[in-house]
Amino acid sequence: MNFVACKICEPLAQATNLKAPHVIRACIKCGADYPVLELGAHGIGIEIKAGDRFVMPADFIKLAANPLKASGQLTPSGLDMFAELVFGVEIANVEAAKDFLPVLEKIQEANEEFFNESDKLAGIDIAHEIGADAVERLKADPHSVEWWGLMAAVSCAGAADSIKAGNAAEAAWYMATAERFRALAVFKEHFHEVVFMGHSAGRLIKLINEWDANKTNSDEGFWQIILGDHSYAFSQLFAAPVTFIQGKAYVGGTQLDGKDARYLDFMLSGGNANHAILVEIKSPTTRLLAGRYRGNVYPPSRELGGAVVQVNDYCDTLRKNVDQITRERKVELNTFNPRRIVLIGNYDAELTTPKMRAAFELFRTSLSGIEIVTFDEFFRKVEQLAKLFNIVRTKPSNAESTR
Repeated sequence: MNFVACKICEPLAQATNLKAPHVIRACIKCGADYPVLELGAHGIGIEIKAGDRFVMPADFIKLAANPLKASGQLTPSGLDMFAELVFGVEIANVEAAKDFLPVLEKIQEANEEFFNESDKLAGIDIAHEIGADAVERLKADPHSVEWWGLMAAVSCAGAADSIKAGNAAEAAWYMATAERFRALAVFKEHFHEVVFMGHSAGRLIKLINEWDANKTNSDEGFWQIILGDHSYAFSQLFAAPVTFIQGKAYVGGTQLDGKDARYLDFMLSGGNANHAILVEIKSPTTRLLAGRYRGNVYPPSRELGGAVVQVNDYCDTLRKNVDQITRERKVELNTFNPRRIVLIGNYDAELTTPKMRAAFELFRTSLSGIEIVTFDEFFRKVEQLAKLFNIVRTKPSNAESTR
């Protein structure tokens, strides 16, 4: 867009991104209209003055079922509208039925849009005919948007030919298959990622349900399997992203006779420096505290003290064998100061008095490099993550299990 501008408005016009929302304003000196974008208070929104004409670029608003690909957020009603738009329900009217062939041509054009610009067909001229080479290339990925679009286009062409030939039954069959293939193409293009995101979020509910149904399960092997299947949940224990490396991870110690091998419950790495993270798992029923000592304090339980010593032993062994471990797993692992975590016990169920809670807090805060996290604390963090996605689960009964 060209503007006749002066020294006052020309720099402003040149600095304005015309692909973003902006306004057209009359220059106070030369009177020419020029585009300008001034941010509102605190840099939020757009400043619009009296006489300004607001401009919304045609390509700025992007509708998508996946909120990560949209320029805005769809409401439930907006999502319904979007689905009706992409599935093309506007053809369901009496006028279309009276003269269906022109409508069918538009449907055919829409189907071809699924694959016309595909990188998979680079170098192939499909403007006039879809040849065997194009079919073979798309057939290599029979679950792709392009493949289902091609199948919809082929069936749509078959329906048109059958209508022209007066074969109603064949035309109906072709049209039914064409619409099913088109629906799959639309799903793959617009809704597949969103449905997968929903399933991923659903895994959080499954994990929380496991906790609800198994709070008194003392089988450490059970919890190792459950948390291994949902290793992503460990990220809730850390401020930085973590990478799951292995469950039942060998950290060294094997002698010639095969004895004394150390197997850590979970090994992870975190942060930009790939710091090693060692996780030792007990069970929710493992005691946190021993009996009262001299009537005033509660020492840590034998199991808790043993877990602390054990994870320290794993850490020491890993440092001595880090070259071998990282070479075998082909991972980078920084063992300068590994984080050590013991997942153990149930805070709310066991620590029922202020003295018990104080004794436990004094013990775990006195440790250096070791974090003690109880199972109920861990799962509260997982539930908070679920709530961010507005996911609410129904608690099962004590006897109910999800496995």
